This record gives sequence, structure tokens and C-alpha cells, in this order.
Amino acid sequence: MNATISPLFLPLSDDPVVLREMILSLQAEILKLTASRDAFQQHADILMEQLRLLRAKMFGPSSEKKRFEHPSLFNEAELEAVTSDQVEPESQATTIPVTGHSRTPKGRKPLSPNLPREEVIHDLPEDQKVCELDGHRLVEIGREIREQLEIIPAQVKVLEHVRIKYSCPQCHQGVRIAPPPLRSIPKALASASMLAYIATSKYADALPLYRQEVIFKRYGLDLSRTTLANWMILSGHLVQPLIHLIRDQLFGVRFHPDG
Repeated sequence: MNATISPLFLPLSDDPVVLREMILSLQAEILKLTASRDAFQQHADILMEQLRLLRAKMFGPSSEKKRFEHPSLFNEAELEAVTSDQVEPESQATTIPVTGHSRTPKGRKPLSPNLPREEVIHDLPEDQKVCELDGHRLVEIGREIREQLEIIPAQVKVLEHVRIKYSCPQCHQGVRIAPPPLRSIPKALASASMLAYIATSKYADALPLYRQEVIFKRYGLDLSRTTLANWMILSGHLVQPLIHLIRDQLFGVRFHPDG
């Protein structure tokens, strides 16, 4: 049985052509090993996530077990549609008390008035704003409004901090420039809003960093999990004073209830 010998263990030759072939072979092997490592790491992350879900289902409290009662994570929509008694969330309304009984109003639950709104006007063409019977121009007598939800996906943009330099046109001595803006993390590319977005996605929405890495790539942003992890660690140092203040406040309320 002939075994393939890695170019790493072949004797070196003085022939430039042979050396070039060995270099190309080594590069191909490195690329193959790198791809295998990335695939292995992604597979390992998926297995760890499944292990965490299984442990939570088996050993977690009852409130946690209810979150994993569905056997699959991919047919959530179908399962929710079946278990929700075929009622759309927007059609559920609060009960209005009426003398002698209670009544549930029909129709969809109105959207919150606090949501921002944008008008999209659908008007008739000018040639259709004339009465077909007597030729008089039609006048507006009302408007029919139908609401529709729309979401603006997250957008990634680059803030270019431009610092203008000044100097004397006569003596040409010295240069004045505005001080650089303060950064949450020195020399880091992430702004405060970027750090807050990553932290909220990870700790509030339970979105692991490796998934955020994939999402950022869809936005055209190449950020490794190592970079994201370092930002989160440094962000934890930033909020440490706030944590101390909250702890002191809690301890103060506990030990001085009348204070």
C-alpha cells in the first residue's frame, strides 16, 4: 500500500522547479488544513449549543424546560401556528366590560401610537379626478388609512473623524489641530453604539458571537469572534464602575432601609 508522503518530510532539492512544486504543495496542504479547522470549529460550536440545550431540558428548572419542549428548532412557525388556536396575535384584543357581561371587540389590536409613522400617498391620476357625468373636478372628501408594519434592518456604516489642521501662512511655525475624539476602547474600531449592539445581541438576545460573526459578514463586515470577544471583555471593564455603584446602592438599601 502506497502512502502519500507530505512535502514537509521530503528531502530538499537544489532544483528551483522542484522547490517551487514543493512550495505549491505545502500551500495547498495549509489551505486544506485551515478549511478543515474552520469546519471543525463550526461543527464543535453547533455541538456545544445542542449540548447546552439538552442539559437545560434535562436538568434545568421547570420554567426553563418549557422553552425546549418542542423537538425541533426549525419548525417553530408550524408548531406555534397549531398551538395558538389559529388566532393571529394582532387579532387578540382586550376584553371590554359591558353592563351585565363582558365583550371582546372584533378586529385587530391597534398598533402603538408611539411607533414612528410614514405616510405613503396613493392618489388618482389627474385625468381620473374629473366627474364622468358633468365634467366637474372631484374634491377630496376623506381618506382611508390602512396600517402595515415595516422594519429597517441593521445598517453598518463607517464614521470618519476628520481633524482639520491649521498653521500660520506667514511664519509657518507650528500646527494646530483639534484633539482626537474619545473612544470607549482605545485604538478599537468599534464605537459605543457598536459595542452596545453586540452586547445586547449576546446577553439579552442570546445570540452567540460566532453567529454574530456570520451576520456581520452578510453586512460586508469581516469581524472575527476573537475581536468580538475582546471587545466584550473590555466593555465589561468599562461598566465595572456602574456595577459597583449599583451594588453599593443595593447594599445601602439592604443595610439602611430607612435611609
